[in-house]
Amino acid sequence: ITASVQGDTPSAYANTIVTSGATYNSLNTDTRIIVDKTVGSATSVVLLASDSYGQPILVKDGKGDADLNPITVTFTGGELMDGLSSVTINTPFGFYWFNPLDAGFYGT
Repeated sequence: ITASVQGDTPSAYANTIVTSGATYNSLNTDTRIIVDKTVGSATSVVLLASDSYGQPILVKDGKGDADLNPITVTFTGGELMDGLSSVTINTPFGFYWFNPLDAGFYGT
């Protein structure tokens, strides 16, 4: 996977841009994960346990091709978001905010 961090303060509101690879394993410093692959392909984003994050995490289709190359977000340790074990972004430029709870996430 190829990803880079953009922004002045990586731990506060920096953008992680995913440009290649099939799976991106998030870091506890991620706040915005933008999937903008050079060559479009389906992508999996794996979030850490919810207590690893101090603020909501955005996952977004930055290329605008999620209808052809969906982005599937999964969770670590059996956690869920609103009762779901995974969430698929499959609309162009679609996104979800993942808001951490004590165990799991709620989505907006």
